[in-house]
Amino acid sequence: MTRLRRHEDEDRTDIPGTFNVTAGKCQKCRPWLPSKGDEWVLQPLEDGVAVVPGDELEVQLSLRARHAAEYVHLRDPRGAGFEPSSVTSRFRWETGLGYYEEVRDSGTNFFFEWLPAGEYTFKYRVRANMAGVFKVAPATLQSMYAPEFAAYSAGNQLTVEAAE
Repeated sequence: MTRLRRHEDEDRTDIPGTFNVTAGKCQKCRPWLPSKGDEWVLQPLEDGVAVVPGDELEVQLSLRARHAAEYVHLRDPRGAGFEPSSVTSRFRWETGLGYYEEVRDSGTNFFFEWLPAGEYTFKYRVRANMAGVFKVAPATLQSMYAPEFAAYSAGNQLTVEAAE
């Protein structure tokens, strides 16, 4: 499930460059009330928090655009030991922003025909499917026809422990 949150910040001057992208804010989803089965609570995924095969993680991508842009591509690679919870690619319209979300084997892509200035947060879920140590490459944001306008997040490393 991808949810989008928009924050107006046209008056901010502390944003360097045209784009900023922040990734790696994973949160672990755990059942809150197992008897109901449809309610979840999110716990920040910090160092030392155990992830085992079958756990669901919510990935959050924060995007800041200082100026409006056309034809923008946001790519978020996925670690090898994780599978997306939703495998449906589709056009989405949320909070006045239309975009195409493409789910692939190697990651998730977001395509924007028009990206207004502001701050946005994208969320989607993945499930750990095997034990191991997995590196996740940085998320990349780039204008498709003006590649000099780009931003990169930090990479990450996630450890999935063997189930007991």
